[in-house]
Amino acid sequence: MMIISKPKLSTLFSLGAFLVLAYGLATYLFIQVARGMATSWMVIGLGVSAGVAVAVTIKTITGYQQLFVSKNKIEVMRIFGLGKRTRYFKDLTFWKETSVKTFSGQFKELDICFQDNKHVKLTLQENSNYDKVHNFMLRSYKRKMQ
Repeated sequence: MMIISKPKLSTLFSLGAFLVLAYGLATYLFIQVARGMATSWMVIGLGVSAGVAVAVTIKTITGYQQLFVSKNKIEVMRIFGLGKRTRYFKDLTFWKETSVKTFSGQFKELDICFQDNKHVKLTLQENSNYDKVHNFMLRSYKRKMQ
């Protein structure tokens, strides 16, 4: 049995829509600055919007991961296959679930920590099959839960 968890399509769509707007605003402000028709707030807006757009792009690309959970290991594959790490559950130090009540519901995060102090994290709102991974950890590694 293998559980596959990856970012939800709705999460990727939301980030994509935000990035289109941020880059669109940065492009518009850049054109205004290049034409010499910009005010000081436009120059500041250009710096902020371009900086936020680049930071969110980098965070999205580096944070995208697919998890393949099987009986004795968890494989973490990064975007474009650039990084594939295999962690074995025999090296599991602890795991915990953090739950925070928010205005719109519950925010849940599953944190799995290994001996080399590397963490694998997934959240209910952003990852598919969160419940399956959580139930697997409860069934198989309940004694290492914090």
